[in-house]
Order: sequence, then structure tokens, then C-alpha cells
Amino acid sequence: QVVRRRSEPRVDPQGRLVNPFRFRHPEVRVVHDIRYADGAGKRHLLDVYTPRDGARGAPVLLQIHGGGWTIGHKRQQALPLLNHLAARGWVCVAANYRLSPRATFPEHIIDVKLAIRWIREHIAEYGGDARFLAVTGGSAGGHLTALAGLTANDPEYQPGFENADTRVQAAVPFYGVY
Repeated sequence: QVVRRRSEPRVDPQGRLVNPFRFRHPEVRVVHDIRYADGAGKRHLLDVYTPRDGARGAPVLLQIHGGGWTIGHKRQQALPLLNHLAARGWVCVAANYRLSPRATFPEHIIDVKLAIRWIREHIAEYGGDARFLAVTGGSAGGHLTALAGLTANDPEYQPGFENADTRVQAAVPFYGVY
């Protein structure tokens, strides 16, 4: 009988990888589908990635998925990045947001700011320190990342939560629409 470490990929009897795109990391714990706001069902859910052994006072990363504002999901993008950082002591968050055509501007950035508000209020429960919050994303997520960095605490994009602190300490947009 072959003993396989948890971090080693599974191989079928013909030597082929079983689910080669499985992005689990043995040093990372993921809490899925946490509600960060009301009113948009599964589009207002986020996942939190933490070191398996726990964190305390860790920097925080918010990942915003791309997809042309019309498609995409929090579990589809940047998983290697989220796992890499969480395994090295960060607390990472991947959030869904409402999609077009049902959602229109500025609803996408409002959702990102709602996720930032949730992080500020709750991330300490997962070992994160919201005093250092970085945000990143690609394509439409890059656009929303840039907007999050440039519209901190702007009440126009925070209806009903104008007093929430939506500042970020770093914004790293990738191939966004600017």
C-alpha cells in the first residue's frame, strides 16, 4: 500500500492526475460563503483563507474577480495567490459581487466597498488586522481594485453606509479597464 502525503497530487491507476486543478493547500484553511451584505443572495458572499494553524494581527488581502462585470466567481481566480499568501501568514478574502446586466454601475464598486466594510468589522475574528488591507484583482476586478483605491470613503459609492471606513493601504490592479 502506498502512503500519500496530503499535499501530494492524487494519481489514478494509469498514472494520470486526478483533478489537476485542485487548488487546496495543506497549510491553509478556507471558510466558504460568509455573507457580507444583504440583498443579493450568493453574490454577497465571500471566502476567507487563513493559515491552518491560525493567525493573529495578519495583513489582509481582498481579491476581486474579473469577468467583464458579467461573469466570474470568487472561487475561480487567484487561488494560487490566496493560498500562497495565507500559507505565509496573511488572511485573504475573495468576494463575489453583483453582475451585469442585472447590476449596473456603481453597484459593482458598492459591493466591493460593502466587502471592505465587512473586513473592517469582522476580519479580526479570523486573525486579520484591518489596519493593513490590500486589494487586488484582474480585468474587471482590476478596474474595481483601482476604483476602491481611488474612492476611499466617498459617500457617493457608499449609500447607506457613508460613515464606513473603506480606505485601503494598497491597491494592486492587474490588466484592468481604466
